[in-house]
Amino acid sequence: MHLTNSLTILALAANMAMAQDTLPLRIITWNIRWATPVREINEKPWSTRAPLVISTLSKAIADTPNAVVIGMQEVIAAQLDDIKAGLNQQARAQGQGEEWSHIGVGRDDGQAKGEFSPILYRPSALRLLYNETKWLSPTPNIPSLGWGAGSRRVVTVGVFEHAATGRRFAAANTHLDNLSARARREGVQVALARVQTVQQEYAREGEARLPVSLTGDFNSEPGQDAYATVAGSGCLGELYELAGGGAAGWAL
Repeated sequence: MHLTNSLTILALAANMAMAQDTLPLRIITWNIRWATPVREINEKPWSTRAPLVISTLSKAIADTPNAVVIGMQEVIAAQLDDIKAGLNQQARAQGQGEEWSHIGVGRDDGQAKGEFSPILYRPSALRLLYNETKWLSPTPNIPSLGWGAGSRRVVTVGVFEHAATGRRFAAANTHLDNLSARARREGVQVALARVQTVQQEYAREGEARLPVSLTGDFNSEPGQDAYATVAGSGCLGELYELAGGGAAGWAL
């Protein structure tokens, strides 16, 4: 998913939320492409791409007064370290002492091996109340493959409290399989189930459920497998559509 398009979609949604006196957030999603040692034709190495990724994120963050949640895909541990260090360096240069943190683990061992689907946030703006990583498989509590997937896939879920208002919300981030349509359909149902669980468990008294965002690379076109599953669930709406953008194209 392209960052420019994601920012346009999600910034509009955040502005609508502010107009409706709800929680002001900027939510960014970006598949940054992992730091592969075997690059495709004309593909630049991570050492070239990293400063551009950090610069683009920094500009998006500086462009809003709202709290920011960043969901990324195809991130290995070294890239995650580089991005957090770069964002922190930019923040210090701007006279901000806020440090970036993340939730999420490597999908291959539940620690640092393999790709992450991390969620980045600033603890000074968003207090982390709970987080988990679940594998998109019949055995979601352990590193595992599911339903013919070509790779292990995970969903990262966090429950946050907005420091300025005390309001709570849940954020989830995932990267669905590129090979198996069944893995995408079944996997996104695991993600939805976890989102719905934390929505209920962490809702305050008198609140039916928490607001939630689900970001990710779904490897799915509108009307197909995972996209259709989410659209038919009734628990989430396409932000592009909610922002009045019309047909979503490839963006979910």
